[in-house]
Order: sequence, then structure tokens, then C-alpha cells
Amino acid sequence: MNQNAAVHNANKQYNSEEHAEAFRKWVEFQALEVIKEVSKKSDVTEKHIQDMAEKVLSLIKPDMDLEELFHNAIKLNEGFPEYDYLVVKLMKEYEQKYNKRAVEEVEHLVKSGQYDQAQDIIKKILEFKIEE
Repeated sequence: MNQNAAVHNANKQYNSEEHAEAFRKWVEFQALEVIKEVSKKSDVTEKHIQDMAEKVLSLIKPDMDLEELFHNAIKLNEGFPEYDYLVVKLMKEYEQKYNKRAVEEVEHLVKSGQYDQAQDIIKKILEFKIEE
């Protein structure tokens, strides 16, 4: 691998980690907002609020990559319908922001003649779409 390719890959990994960290913080913040709203209801127990928070902590962890974060985040509403709106919202957020970046990366790879890597990314995007 030449020096330019190594720098590009290092930058790409840094950006990917940066995006994952931003996405993780966004999910945690949104989950906290849901927990705050639910805790205002008089018919909700403290244990339920604690269980909601533990669900977030068990699924959303630092140092996860973006794909792992997303796949875990869409499980937040399993057993906790209070998170339904958040799950829908984060699916839209993920698709709008991060799939757009994936398409831009595919364009870059095609322009630089890296067709196999571009094809791999396209396959991942299509697999994601099929899972929806």
C-alpha cells in the first residue's frame, strides 16, 4: 500500500470512529430524553425507569463501530415500547447521514478504480435495505 492510500485509510478509520462516537452520543441523549418523559408519568415505577436505562447501557457502548451501534440501537424498543419513536427516528437519522456517506465513499472508490471495495459497500447497503 502506498503512503497516500495508508493516509486515506487512516483518515477513513478516524472519521468512521468519529461518526460512531457522535452517533452513540446522539442515541444516548435521545434515550435519556425518552426516560425523562416516561419518568414524569405517575403510573411508571422506578424499577421500570431503571430497566430502561440498563437496556441502553447494555446495548450502546463506547468503542463500538457504527454498524454495531446501529444494529444494537434498533433493539432498544424490545420490551420497551417507549423507545419505539426513538428507534424509528434513529433509523431515519442513520439512513440520511451515514448511508449518504457510504454512497460518497462508493463514488470515491469507483473514481480511484477500487471496484471490489465499492462493490462490497454496495452489498452492505443493500443487505441493510433488505433487513428493513
